Amino acid sequence: MAQHRDLGHILAGFNSIADAKVMLRTFWTRYRKICPGFQLWQQLDQGVKKMEECVPLYLHGDEGVTYKRGGVLILSFQSPLGFGTSKGDKDLSLNLQDLGEAGLPLNFNKSGMYTRMLMVVCPKDMYKEDPRVWNAIFERVVADFSHLEEHGLDLGTDGKIFPIIIGNKGDWSYLVTSGNLERSYRRSPKGAKEEGRDVEGAGICHLCLGGQSFDWENLQMAEKAMAESREHALPVPWFREAAMTRMLIHDSGCNGKSRFYKLDLWHGFHLGIGKSWAAGGLLMIQQFLEGGNMDDRFKQMSAMYVQFCKANKIDKIISKIDKYLCGGGGSAEPLGTWNKAAVTTNLCLFMEWFFTENPDVVTHDDGVYYMAHGTAKINSTFRRLYSGDLWLRRELGLEIAGELLQFIRSYCFEAWFHLQKGQSRFGMYPELHLLHEVHGQMIWEASKSEWIYNPIAETCSMDEDFVGRCAILTRSVSPRLNSLRSLQRYLAQIQMSWRH
Repeated sequence: MAQHRDLGHILAGFNSIADAKVMLRTFWTRYRKICPGFQLWQQLDQGVKKMEECVPLYLHGDEGVTYKRGGVLILSFQSPLGFGTSKGDKDLSLNLQDLGEAGLPLNFNKSGMYTRMLMVVCPKDMYKEDPRVWNAIFERVVADFSHLEEHGLDLGTDGKIFPIIIGNKGDWSYLVTSGNLERSYRRSPKGAKEEGRDVEGAGICHLCLGGQSFDWENLQMAEKAMAESREHALPVPWFREAAMTRMLIHDSGCNGKSRFYKLDLWHGFHLGIGKSWAAGGLLMIQQFLEGGNMDDRFKQMSAMYVQFCKANKIDKIISKIDKYLCGGGGSAEPLGTWNKAAVTTNLCLFMEWFFTENPDVVTHDDGVYYMAHGTAKINSTFRRLYSGDLWLRRELGLEIAGELLQFIRSYCFEAWFHLQKGQSRFGMYPELHLLHEVHGQMIWEASKSEWIYNPIAETCSMDEDFVGRCAILTRSVSPRLNSLRSLQRYLAQIQMSWRH
């Protein structure tokens, strides 16, 4: 990219550092206020680097599916700066020279093959039995980036470019494995503590001590703990520090290394707590439809869902809604049996439409009221985040954070409400704390700056598509030279993609 003056893939369309200098200065000036302990600032103050030479990047990792449903590690890097989103200003990518007031576009438009850069393809068979292979991959990748962060890349007459990794993102499972995190969702207690025993849990969160020194389900205690994690040093959340925070520039502030591992709001809701919310909501709605049994009522709901998707020009993805989709047959807890995030989006939009069209239903009881209220708030949260820029004005960010908190509280109320009725619904899963952490981060940033970093920039919806495309390449080459041939196929693909 540097040799051919084609840095637009990581600079939101600007092909050179000189063209992007205003954008980069704006980014780092705002970032400094919300991350004052970042080690880059000392180098900038000493004149070792210039703001306009530093390009922010994320690492991203995930497992795709290769031969015989085996796993394959796909590791890439990307910029938080891109070409906006489909929900944002349609003319944004055409007006890059005039960034406007808020300014910097998110990185969701255009193909992942254009905006994500593949580094590693490794079949799971190579590292499943030997963790040294996994560690060696990250040591090598991080060593390369560490060298670039220190020495930069010479662009000839255009000066130098310094790629700066500002975080590692991926689904929660990847973060745990890549960061050797001991405090994570995997350590969530499987049941209530026995009466009379005071045994501390292992902790579910690498950013605070939720689930260890206090019950993370207690929102008041969780908010207090999240605030204290900014002021008091906590035990490190790993058994062995990963290469990323050992070798790369990072936040040297209080517990700053832990914050290198970014929480994914999109995964946490659409493939986590949102499935439980939507499944429980559908079971709640069906009781207000006509029909002598649950199957008949779900049949009517399916017809309404198809009509809703058609009227709003939405891909319905699923052909019908039934009790098996909800996973709530008999006394079983409805968890949502689908595995596509877009289904969660569709169902939440459908539920909001249903409650809007049937206002008399909303007043049936408190459970229905908070279901309608929470659904509207979480839909608005994502709608406003995706239509925003990389940086949100404080007032807007606080409004969005408030809506997110109202959803969290609505979910907690539904869990309590159905427990009183003896129904197993709306389980308290660690993903709810993930959403709470994102809310806490936005509130903290609002106290430090007039700009709030859009948390949707650290989500992985686009990256899932990129990983899927790369995984397809691994199924199109010889298994004996899978990594090499997959990377060669990728280079051939992007040569065609970038030309167009």
